[in-house]
Amino acid sequence: MGSREGGGVTTTRRRGLTVLAIACVLAAAPMTRGADSPRMMGWLEKVRVENTGIEIVAKIDTGADYSSLDARSIRSVRRDGENWVSFTIMGDKGQTLELERRVYRYTTIRRAGGDEQKRPTVILGLCVGSVYREVQVNLVDRSTLEYRMLIGRDFLQGRYVVDSARTYVTTPECPETKTR
Repeated sequence: MGSREGGGVTTTRRRGLTVLAIACVLAAAPMTRGADSPRMMGWLEKVRVENTGIEIVAKIDTGADYSSLDARSIRSVRRDGENWVSFTIMGDKGQTLELERRVYRYTTIRRAGGDEQKRPTVILGLCVGSVYREVQVNLVDRSTLEYRMLIGRDFLQGRYVVDSARTYVTTPECPETKTR
């Protein structure tokens, strides 16, 4: 089949060795990620809420469509004929901040016991790693739960993949953005 050249190695075998050598070099080279490729995150990550300086440890929940935030003193407010909500959030260092946002919609959540709960949903800017996105976040008192925030698929899609064996892979470092 292949002719003998250079010390008895056939042309076919030399090509095979060349392909193998190239494959080894490529496998050993560091993988580069394109600007639009998904980033890695763990199942727990720190999240900064808009430009508030408030950081919260969030559980990354690939089973949730949308994000959920621990909010206290939730009060409905009418402003210019629209539904708004006033609420207080607390950061991991104990700082609190009162926010007001227009109600985007009301979400009905079916809880573990089968009962339903109607929650106000607002649009909030969240920073995880270097990704800043404005997403739907439902507000509820999560004081009895281990994690005060859940990050859902609407934030993750196209931006992150989750490694369930890791935590705190990212650090919030988004550039300053306009707060609503």
